[in-house]
Amino acid sequence: MFVPRVLLKRLYTFGSLENTDDGVWFSIRNRLSDAQLSGVRGVSIAGRSIPLADVRLDFGDGRVMRPEEITSSAPLAFALRSTFDVHARTAALAPGKYPSTRVPRDTADDDAPGIIAERQRFVERFANVSTEHLEKSSFDPHMLAEIIVGVVLAGELSPASAISSSDWVSSHERYGRNR
Repeated sequence: MFVPRVLLKRLYTFGSLENTDDGVWFSIRNRLSDAQLSGVRGVSIAGRSIPLADVRLDFGDGRVMRPEEITSSAPLAFALRSTFDVHARTAALAPGKYPSTRVPRDTADDDAPGIIAERQRFVERFANVSTEHLEKSSFDPHMLAEIIVGVVLAGELSPASAISSSDWVSSHERYGRNR
């Protein structure tokens, strides 16, 4: 079965493709919904097919499976947010052609000041740019919240006061909006 590229982009963990001593590995993460794997029909990297006999699936809990062990009669549960690594015995990837780039993340708090600073340093190194304009907000988020609350309240109070003072009804009648 052909897997559409858009689906593969949602499953492949970007930056996980790396050379190993005997080939390459990359990580697959279910970001879609609970599913079942009913088979692995092929693995290819950059158009190069890897024989399934040279592929192993490592589930990180001690289970390592060969692709032929997963069949429609013996499917494998693939729960949402679960991950497995694909190890393939093959020639090493050319240096630089497949960069192993991982954006710094913090699963506990991805918006903490420390991890944000680390991501900014990563961007500076990776893109060879300065992020000094990102080090402080270009607006005060508290002021933005006050503006939003003011607009919402004005939007709610204005029609309410028009209805309570009968202006709403008279203006609708005047402009023929009551039909």
